[in-house]
Amino acid sequence: MFLNNPFIQSIKNTERWTVSIIKGEKHEKKKPLDFKTLSTKNRILGAFYKEMPANHWPLATLPEVFQYFEQYEPMRLSHATYQLQVQEDCKIILDIEPGCPEKIKQNLMKLPFEYAEQSMSGKGIHLGFTLPKEYSKKLGTKTVIKQKKKYYEILLQHFVTFTMKEIAPPQPGDQTCLLKLIDNLLKQTMQHEQSGDYECPKPECPDIPEKNMIIDSALSTEYEKTVEQKENDISVWEYSYLWHILNKVHRILPIAAHQTGHEYTKDEIIWLTYEIAKQQIPYRQKHDQIRDNIPYLLWRAAKAYANYRQMEQEKQTKNHKKG
Repeated sequence: MFLNNPFIQSIKNTERWTVSIIKGEKHEKKKPLDFKTLSTKNRILGAFYKEMPANHWPLATLPEVFQYFEQYEPMRLSHATYQLQVQEDCKIILDIEPGCPEKIKQNLMKLPFEYAEQSMSGKGIHLGFTLPKEYSKKLGTKTVIKQKKKYYEILLQHFVTFTMKEIAPPQPGDQTCLLKLIDNLLKQTMQHEQSGDYECPKPECPDIPEKNMIIDSALSTEYEKTVEQKENDISVWEYSYLWHILNKVHRILPIAAHQTGHEYTKDEIIWLTYEIAKQQIPYRQKHDQIRDNIPYLLWRAAKAYANYRQMEQEKQTKNHKKG
């Protein structure tokens, strides 16, 4: 039974549970809901609705979620949703897609999972694992790592909706194959997602000289690459869009610096990129999430900037050696 499973037992009292949208409601599919607002005001809002007060925490423990919905809306319990945070929980979900070839699926099912269920579609599979604490640290702040052909992905910092349709009992065992699988996926991750010198910017926008001029100039051109050209991966396309914006900002800054005599800082460049991105990159629900205490898109802009600077430094080093 779901509540008695050791994997679920180990996270049931963590205050990161809610439920997600159910079929038929006029909202985005799988959207996690603000449990506190739903249970106290009977109002449906996204878990991280952008106009919520800063001190409002929308999630609860699993017993709280079950106690409320067993009494008022039992059907929502089939959409129990948890916010994974691998750094704190040491938990991951291996999400096997419906299109995964049977042979690969069967090999994945041999891994030492602690929880196994059907996905929402009834055609995919969720497998839950607990990682060693030291190993979890190496995964950093990644949200998900995907297999190249998208047959499966590993959720790390992500909302997971549990169907509670368990398909097999836990089969704990040696994790060598599991950790090797994760290592291989990490190696396959595109280089632009690796940002070794990432530093979190300040959460408040600094006072940036000629801010409006820089933003207006950058907004004069659009990004020409389509999502289809990025293998229909919206996350990869969005990241490449941030690089496009960074390039534009770096071309504009010398002009602005000449006019103002101001040397633009790292935080100012990241915030400029973020402000432009908010106007050019199509909104998606994920933008409402918080990473390192800052908005998700600002966090990604900081990641992109870190890698952008790293690439520029590598180019300068190579040119210096050639010279």
